[in-house]
Amino acid sequence: ILAMHHEQDMRKMGGLFKHMPVTGTTFIAGALALSGFPLVTAGFYSKDEILWNAFAAPGGGAVLWGVGAVTAVLTAFYMFRQVGLTFFGKARYDPHHVHPHESPRSMTLPLVVLAVLSIAGGWLGIPHVLGEPLQLPNLLDHYFEGFFARVPAELAHHGAGLELGLMAATSAGALIAMFVAYRLFSGDLQNAARLGRQLSGVRTLLANKYYIDELYDAVIIQPIHWISRNVLWKFVDVGIVDGTVNAVGGLARWLGGALRLTQNGVIENYAVGVVLGAVAIVWWLVF
Repeated sequence: ILAMHHEQDMRKMGGLFKHMPVTGTTFIAGALALSGFPLVTAGFYSKDEILWNAFAAPGGGAVLWGVGAVTAVLTAFYMFRQVGLTFFGKARYDPHHVHPHESPRSMTLPLVVLAVLSIAGGWLGIPHVLGEPLQLPNLLDHYFEGFFARVPAELAHHGAGLELGLMAATSAGALIAMFVAYRLFSGDLQNAARLGRQLSGVRTLLANKYYIDELYDAVIIQPIHWISRNVLWKFVDVGIVDGTVNAVGGLARWLGGALRLTQNGVIENYAVGVVLGAVAIVWWLVF
C-alpha cells in the first residue's frame, strides 16, 4: 500500500479498510504520526522539536519556522488524502478482477510493531515545556551526542508561552488539513473535482511540481547540452583535436606524395638529378 501512492493507483482503490483492517489501521497510525497528531504520536514531538529549534536557534526565526510549519500542514493534508482515497469511500476497482485481502502475518506483524512505535516512540522525547510540569524526562534529548558532533549554538531565550503557542498553531493547522483532506477524498470525489476546477491554476502548478523539472532543464540541462555539443564536441574535439591529428596526417601524405614523384624508376631523371646536384656543388665551391 505504501508503494502505491501515485495518482492513478490511488484513484483505482477506495473502500479497502473493510478488506484490509490491519493494514488500514497501521497505515492510519503512520499517517497520524507523519501528520503530527498532537500529544499522541511520535511525529508530533519530533516535528515540534524541529520547528521550535528552527525558531529559537541563532540564524533561525519566524521564516524558517513558517517554512517548516507550512510543510507540516501540507504533509498532513497529503497523508490523509491518501487515507481517504485508499481505505474509505466506495470501491473504485473492478471487483470481478481485483480481490483485495489482508497480507499474511509475516507482513502485518512488522506493520503493527512500526505502528505502535510511531505512536508510542515519541513519548521518549517529550519536550521540556510539556514534560517539566509532569516531571517527565526527555530521554532522547542528548542521546545522539556521542555519535554526532554537537553544533555550538545556544537557543535564544523565549518563554514557554511562545513555544506552546507555536505548538498549538502548527497542531491546529495539521488537524484542519487532515479533516479537510479526509472530507474531500473519502467520498465520491465530486467536491474534490469541483475544488480542482475552481483552483485550476494552483492545481496545475502542483501537478507540474512547481515546474522545477522544467526550470532545471532550461537552466542546467539545456546549457550543458549546448556547451557539450557546440563547444566541447564541434570546436574542441572536432576542430582542435581531430583537426590537429588530421592536419599532421595530411602533411605526411603530401610530403610522401611529393617525394614519391622523385622515385619513379626512370634512369634519365636520376642522371639529370645527379648533374644538377653536381652543378650546385660546383657553384657553391666557386662562389
